[in-house]
Amino acid sequence: MQEINMAYQVLHDPIRRLQYDQTRSARSAESDGRNPGERRKREESGTAQRRAEEERSKRAEAEASWRHTAQPVMYEFSRLCFKADIIEPLSDQESFRVITPGGTFQMTKADFYRDFANVVKSRSYREGGIYHYPTVPQKALRYRVG
Repeated sequence: MQEINMAYQVLHDPIRRLQYDQTRSARSAESDGRNPGERRKREESGTAQRRAEEERSKRAEAEASWRHTAQPVMYEFSRLCFKADIIEPLSDQESFRVITPGGTFQMTKADFYRDFANVVKSRSYREGGIYHYPTVPQKALRYRVG
């Protein structure tokens, strides 16, 4: 019981805690010198954690790249038309392609929301699930792929 009280006092008194921490780190350095295996184990666990984090990061990048290069969802219409039932289920990075007699347009859902915010807000798109332009707007030309 006396040892527990002593440990409690050491940990809660800032000056004693600092002395304790300095002593512990000095002992840790000494033990590393005597037992290099312990130090190697600590370094290996840190390396393993970094390696796992890098692997997770690479996996996330590959998934994002795959989604961007994956085959886009395609549909045909007589003019540039946005269909909510096709666009809304997509993730922000997935693409859709609209094939029209006047050209083929491809963009991601994120591009659509950013550059065609007026369409998303329109009553026609929200309630009817469809919005089409009588003529191709200037802002759509950058998405023309064919």
